Amino acid sequence: MSHMLCIGYGRFPPNNITELWVMLCSMTIGATFYAVFIGIMSTLIMSIDSSGRLYKEKLNQVGEYMRYRKLPLQIRRRVQDYYEHRYHHKLFDEDAILTELSYPLREEIQIHNARSLLTSVPFFSNTSEEFISLCVTLLKFEVFLPGDVVFKRGSKGDRMYFIVRGIVDILTTDGFVATSLTDGSHFGEISLMREDGRRTATCRAATMLDLYSLNTSDFRTVLDAFPGMQSVLSEIAVERLQRLDKYSDEARLYQVKRDYKTEKITSNDMENTDINKKRLGAMKIPTLTKGFIRSMAPTLGVATLNESETTTSSELPSIDEGETGVGCSDWTSVVPEGHDETTADIQTEMEGKESRE
Repeated sequence: MSHMLCIGYGRFPPNNITELWVMLCSMTIGATFYAVFIGIMSTLIMSIDSSGRLYKEKLNQVGEYMRYRKLPLQIRRRVQDYYEHRYHHKLFDEDAILTELSYPLREEIQIHNARSLLTSVPFFSNTSEEFISLCVTLLKFEVFLPGDVVFKRGSKGDRMYFIVRGIVDILTTDGFVATSLTDGSHFGEISLMREDGRRTATCRAATMLDLYSLNTSDFRTVLDAFPGMQSVLSEIAVERLQRLDKYSDEARLYQVKRDYKTEKITSNDMENTDINKKRLGAMKIPTLTKGFIRSMAPTLGVATLNESETTTSSELPSIDEGETGVGCSDWTSVVPEGHDETTADIQTEMEGKESRE
């Protein structure tokens, strides 16, 4: 036994040539069986987790590629996060597996895989089983990382999306977050229904995002098979465009209020007059002439204005009445209660500071 395990000669070493040959054959047979045993056990262990092995091999290949291309560390981490979230340390050739199956069996599996989508998306709750079956067979699973732009405004739309898990921010033309969509929502269908096919807004992933996408050709296939769904999607598209325009105006107003509060001059800020003049110029505070204030009085909620409440400024930038927009229409709402601060107050305080210096 000690000979076969290659751990020694046993109790007595070989004393003649015959014993020496027996010992050599025993050690050779033992080493062979030992190597075969190790190989069988290794193969058995690897076969238990074949998908995990494929995932590790894929990740190693991707790592070598990123090192070869000398990608930044931040991008490497994002790529690794994508693979971990996308495959959960398991890698399958799902398309090849489903292709080998019969159509009824493949459809049953796809419906099972998309059960979280069907239960969370209200869009599918009022549709027929035939419509759901057709859509599920055409959907493709996708993953986006936080901060990824799903698509940009003005780009060519080639698919619509259904959210399984995660949050998507819908951005206006000015870059404001108009609204956020979460589990069960769908977006991107507007560009598929427009003649030019352009995106009307920018969509950005706020969290890890699991989506199912439906490309343009498959979208047309669904509408051809179920013409009644086009009117439903058209109504949703019109409603969303109206909401997007509304949110754009509200977002601009909010930004003006926030900039005004951030840039508001205090007594400590008056230490540097030149800097504060530049800050006032960046704020684009309008010249409050009597005609301008009277024209804006109904919007500002001011009943009467006296002559003493108007002023002009040669140093502060002026805005013509035709340039008044969201920022000016709600200017008084950002001024704290009990303090009627106008450009005249700010300019007087600045001039007093200059005279004292």
